[in-house]
Amino acid sequence: MIAITGTNGKTSTTSYIYQLLKYKHKNINLLLVGTGYIKSFYKNNEYIKKTKNTTIEIDKLYLSIYEHKYDYVILEASSQGIEEGRLLGLEFDVIGFTNITQDHLDYHITMDNYANAKSKI
Repeated sequence: MIAITGTNGKTSTTSYIYQLLKYKHKNINLLLVGTGYIKSFYKNNEYIKKTKNTTIEIDKLYLSIYEHKYDYVILEASSQGIEEGRLLGLEFDVIGFTNITQDHLDYHITMDNYANAKSKI
């Protein structure tokens, strides 16, 4: 389980990880949950479903994760998704943090609140 959080760079970073794993390892099964989509590479076939949020609702997330036996699950973890409990119960092997800027203060109000939300992952 890999999660990437940060103000900018989550989509690029998770996409790079997905592509690297997909092309480096034969017969790998991957799930990428990112901004606007869920991408599954399972038994050498790729499937894409559209979504509304960067971090999808927890019930849809769990259904996607356990739909197949994946070798790797890669998630974009938005601060709002973290704060709203959309990742509850998940344990990550790797967490990446790209950066933090003032882009989401409409939701978090202060930089301290924003940083605290990110730290909850």
